[in-house]
Amino acid sequence: MAGDAVLVLGATGPSGICVVRELLHRNHRTIAYVRSPDKIPDDLKSNPLLEITTGDIESPLLPQTLARTNPSTIISLLGPTPSALLTTLTSPFGPPLPYPAHYADHILPAMRDHGVARILALCTISYAAPDDESNWTRAGFRGLVRVVMPAAYRAMVGIAGVFKGEVGGLLEGVDWVLMRVPGLVGGAEEMEWRVDREVGGVYAGVVGREWTANVKRGRLARWCVDWVEGAVTVGEGEGGRGRMPAVSAARG
Repeated sequence: MAGDAVLVLGATGPSGICVVRELLHRNHRTIAYVRSPDKIPDDLKSNPLLEITTGDIESPLLPQTLARTNPSTIISLLGPTPSALLTTLTSPFGPPLPYPAHYADHILPAMRDHGVARILALCTISYAAPDDESNWTRAGFRGLVRVVMPAAYRAMVGIAGVFKGEVGGLLEGVDWVLMRVPGLVGGAEEMEWRVDREVGGVYAGVVGREWTANVKRGRLARWCVDWVEGAVTVGEGEGGRGRMPAVSAARG
């Protein structure tokens, strides 16, 4: 049976650091599973609620960590790093980025094997959901990324394909939400996070009149932890299970 901890993947990028800050701020036991622990800010490392585990997604250490820490939920901010984006710019037809395979071959099987039944994961607004309305801003963003960074586009859209295809039953009984995010703005330093988490509201739904083209990382992190705590739901299914909302700053 899952415990009360939250395991964060992608915890060393600015969005992931903001999520870790928000979890600790709200007294959640947090496991940061990272490749580069030195990228975790020093002010977080000293928090007794934070455990930092060093490992790759492909490593056997990931399922071992799930077995040992018994998290109730995974929040994944996995996505192309700045260096990976640079590589896609200089070598647009190089090897595919690994993020869809990370979920299909490692993360979701480990969740199944160790009874972790909730995951909130980062995706891209470039993935069009059936109920989305036409939107010139989203169309322009999608077209730009598809042309300039095709490998990154294929990888992030591929994540949605993994979840939508339900990868051989791995998602049976799993409460999963993919956040289709637009431009992420704002930094991860403590003071900026504290300010940004209080700025405006968050919209989660179809691309339409209420959707906007960006969201502050600090405010997104607050919404993520609201979801962990059951304070927000998305979609029409029970608990918002199996949904892909477009998540952005609320209009107005």
